[in-house]
Amino acid sequence: MDKGYSTHKALVLILLFSLLGSCSAVILHWKYGGESLEQQTFEGHLMLETDKKVYHLGEPVQIKVFLINEKSEKVELRSLSYDLTIYRFEQSVYTTKVRVEFLQPIMIEPVSTYQIPTTYTWHQKDIKLNLQVPTGAYTIKVSIPHYNLTATTSIIITQ
Repeated sequence: MDKGYSTHKALVLILLFSLLGSCSAVILHWKYGGESLEQQTFEGHLMLETDKKVYHLGEPVQIKVFLINEKSEKVELRSLSYDLTIYRFEQSVYTTKVRVEFLQPIMIEPVSTYQIPTTYTWHQKDIKLNLQVPTGAYTIKVSIPHYNLTATTSIIITQ
């Protein structure tokens, strides 16, 4: 009898936790209108910069990404992810997705520039074999698909 009671008690607890999880999902759906937190609108543009324009082979490339708020009101962000792709002769040699989570929502002031707090470092390695890329001109592209924003810059790698 004791064994059957324990099984019944465990089943009730499982059902209770499942119900609580469903309620949380419904509350989040109601609070955010069915959009993920990244689906907020952002009217502005994206800018990126590197610490230099010319690098020697093997020298790390520091990439900073900025959001420019062109609205006359504050913009709140809870999280952000962007795609970073590096091209040589219009062919992708490196690509990654960078996700930034904020401990609390950040506010971007009206008509201002906000630097995303993580600087990405590319070590001049290709994505396929993790080998040093050759000398030449490279285009760095950052895009945030959720906001339909894109920015590019160019660098040169020399001996």
